[in-house]
Amino acid sequence: MKLTRTGKLFAGLLFAAAGVAAAHAQTITSLNFPGALDTVAFGINASGVITGTYVDSSNVVHGFVRSKTGKYKSFDAPGAKSTDAIAINKAGVITGFDTDSGDVWHGFVRTAKGAITTIDAPGAGTLSGEGTLASSINSAGTISGWYFDSNDVSHGFVRSNTGTITTFSVSGAGQHGTYAGGINTAGVVAGHYQDTAGVWHGFMRAASGTITTFDEPDAGTDKGQGTTAGLIDNAGTIAGWYTDSNGVDHGFVRSPSGAFTSFDAPGAGTNGGDGTVALAINASGVITGPYTGSNGVEHSYVRATTGAITDFDAPGATATEALGINTAGDIVGFYADSSGASHGFLRTP
Repeated sequence: MKLTRTGKLFAGLLFAAAGVAAAHAQTITSLNFPGALDTVAFGINASGVITGTYVDSSNVVHGFVRSKTGKYKSFDAPGAKSTDAIAINKAGVITGFDTDSGDVWHGFVRTAKGAITTIDAPGAGTLSGEGTLASSINSAGTISGWYFDSNDVSHGFVRSNTGTITTFSVSGAGQHGTYAGGINTAGVVAGHYQDTAGVWHGFMRAASGTITTFDEPDAGTDKGQGTTAGLIDNAGTIAGWYTDSNGVDHGFVRSPSGAFTSFDAPGAGTNGGDGTVALAINASGVITGPYTGSNGVEHSYVRATTGAITDFDAPGATATEALGINTAGDIVGFYADSSGASHGFLRTP
């Protein structure tokens, strides 16, 4: 499997730069679905139950759930050619997406007991590369995500725990459309959209449907630059990253009042394509994600609500990418080894 920010696996390790928060006790455990070629852990809930994806010996992608005690269970969405499990809430309900034999996307929700329901947003296209992708689930079981219509334009959606789906698009979104990311306990969604000039902007959608757009003040304004949001905690704090005018990524935090704080992981590179990306936030505002150093190597970090940043690498990794965090600060993700294989990991503070 490939690292999401770069599309390739990197080699080597970067020594931690000065300014990293003081080291503290941590345990990093490798996660491998039995017999899998590759394993990626995407989400972890408050109970320590983990969900993710693995590739079997026939190169078929399946979802998995791992219990607190380390027991794995595989699952596939009905009729799926491949299944990606992305997020899990405190009740153990999992959401994600799959592709059918025609390469059409479908969302799904899986109960803690294993029952799986397919999610197709109204207006979703039915040809290859079109369809519905679910990305986040809150404690009430409300799901957010996006879908591609028959013109390959993306739109956001929210699905209630009773199955009602509401679709939406940000005014001013261009061909690449609207992407709904995280959803908090109040049903507020954070996401991003690309305008007609190809610049990215963040947005927040209230449970009532009101949409507020925003831009990190230092974000670039050329095509492919701008603000990428998609993480939100229960207080309404939003996190993500922005790409500046030089093509460098930086993390940001947006307070509920709209104030921005930019941050960079120590050791993050300053060349185009380098920098810091925020991919997960827990209920209290602790952020994690990967950063790329000046030598092209990817590492991960955790940022406390005080702003202190600690970086880390999985043992034996040539690249490490953090993808999820729970209320206890346990982090999951994946790392690449020297052979190019991917392994999940669990980091406990």
